[in-house]
Amino acid sequence: MKKGFSLLVLLGSLASAYAQGTLQFATQLTNSLYSSSGSFTLTGNNFHFGVVSVGLEVAEIHGPGTPATNAPIIFNLALIECDPPLGNVPGACYFSGNLSLTDGQIGQLTDGLWYVSALSSSFPGREPMQGQIIGVPEPSVFALLSCWGIGIWIFTKAKTRLS
Repeated sequence: MKKGFSLLVLLGSLASAYAQGTLQFATQLTNSLYSSSGSFTLTGNNFHFGVVSVGLEVAEIHGPGTPATNAPIIFNLALIECDPPLGNVPGACYFSGNLSLTDGQIGQLTDGLWYVSALSSSFPGREPMQGQIIGVPEPSVFALLSCWGIGIWIFTKAKTRLS
């Protein structure tokens, strides 16, 4: 009886974590010279961002659309700091913060209709960097349960051999 109860508790916990989980997103910002990245999490309607650009002190989220569509600005991202240049290489600029999203914005985000654009207001000739925000695949509940089942099977086989 104890094993069956434990299994039900585990299944209930996995289902709850899956239903209330955090969605992960990422972007790869590029231009002809540099590449950098950004990571994002969505929990409920709280959207956390962390973006790094190379020498570009302005970052914005645009949508709905792709960089090729020149979509309107939805959010200006908060600049934390920029590193000093290293010779001819511009320093990295760091953006981080939280935003509250509407249900419509969450739909656009999960449909892959947002992108990040980073640019320089101090050096207007610097080429902007852009990257689509895409969902990071999570392991499915089926995959997690399969791994759990394989682990139990291995444990049972090992226990049988030791007996």
